[in-house]
Amino acid sequence: MLIPTNMNQTYLLPPIYMAFSNPGFHLELFLPSLVMLPSIIGLFLNASVCYITWKYWGKYTALKSKTCVLIAINSFLEVLHQSGQFVFFYITATGIDFIPALLAFKIEGYYVISTYVVTFMFLTMSIDKVLAVAFPLLFESPSVGLIKLPKEWTYPRSRGFIPEWAYPRRGGFIPVWTYPRRGGFIP
Repeated sequence: MLIPTNMNQTYLLPPIYMAFSNPGFHLELFLPSLVMLPSIIGLFLNASVCYITWKYWGKYTALKSKTCVLIAINSFLEVLHQSGQFVFFYITATGIDFIPALLAFKIEGYYVISTYVVTFMFLTMSIDKVLAVAFPLLFESPSVGLIKLPKEWTYPRSRGFIPEWAYPRRGGFIPVWTYPRRGGFIP
């Protein structure tokens, strides 16, 4: 619809704006904002994942992994993402219906950014888990260290592929590494 503003200029406004430009409650705009209702459950559950990870960090072996931290970060970003739907609900429920574009960018900017970051986090976590299942030895980081041998004990020379100069003398140090899940030392 063309609206003449003065004699030489006319602006073309979108038909949805013309249909809902008068202030007040419009059911057609309010119904899509009810998507916010399932978000309340998601907000509570994602916030509880963040809280449990923060409170019990390092106290249980299941919470010591890096995957747990990634899931907690992802849950925090989901809280940001789901909280953006409350803005749409508030605007349509109060009858404001339309806000200026600059204000909308300021309010919903974090919502849009967190949506893309959550999607990228899902992608990277799934690639990480696929690689961890496909190549499990690459994801078991060994703990490297040195063990001081007693003076009475000499290192047994049972492995033929290690050169003679690599064996420690009495009371020397021997490099060892251990895999956390396997236990035991592998010299």
